[in-house]
Amino acid sequence: MDDLTLEAVVLRELSLRAAACTLPFLVVGASARDIAIRSAGISMQLRRTSDVDIAVAVADWADLDRLTAGLPRKGNAMHTFLVHGVPVDIVPFRGVETPERTIRWPDDHEMNVAGMEEAMSSAALVDLADDVRVHVATLPAQVVLKLFAWGDRHHQTTRDAIDLRAILDAYSSGSHLDALYDDFEDALDRHDFDVLVATAARVGQEAAEMLPDATVAALLSLLAAEQAEPGTLAAQMGFDVARNRALLAALSQGLQADR
Repeated sequence: MDDLTLEAVVLRELSLRAAACTLPFLVVGASARDIAIRSAGISMQLRRTSDVDIAVAVADWADLDRLTAGLPRKGNAMHTFLVHGVPVDIVPFRGVETPERTIRWPDDHEMNVAGMEEAMSSAALVDLADDVRVHVATLPAQVVLKLFAWGDRHHQTTRDAIDLRAILDAYSSGSHLDALYDDFEDALDRHDFDVLVATAARVGQEAAEMLPDATVAALLSLLAAEQAEPGTLAAQMGFDVARNRALLAALSQGLQADR
């Protein structure tokens, strides 16, 4: 193939397809998590993943068909395709959304795509190689998407909760930690200079700045239900449950900071 990583080869193929169809796309999911953390020079142990996830802004379902023409599907999932043998989850948004920010696949499977549009608007442009440049959801946007994904499928998997904790850990490290001290000293002060809890509050503040009121309200409703015991989300995040509950509380407070 060439000396690119397989991830970069897959994303180059998707970039070429998207450009030919004039469709903007965004790397999300664990792929975005890994790229964003690597790009910040942070080294940490992460949940391994062998697939790639993208979200694509479409006008209608025909746009998705054009993008995926010729790609084999993996199994029975409507949104999973194989690119160079790698499973790729492709989720459309924008023109196929309902007013409630969901999409309904032809097989009647419903997905929550709240936050996708805002993640696209705030995305970071990352060079994976000389000829591979992709938009990647920022870590705060990934927290938003992970919370909604967790709400959709937490009865089937714990991976969204585990990733949520990993993203918060990463956002409290490296240059992100410097920015926390430079620009969010009020959050540090409110939370007794507990870096991780202050980071959760920072994420809430930054998410609130990019999201419409209805999406913020949906996040606050999800978090309110999870802060009381037993709190499934806090339990699934790993590490200490009480500390995870404190992180969710700080995230909720951050979302409400300017409201």
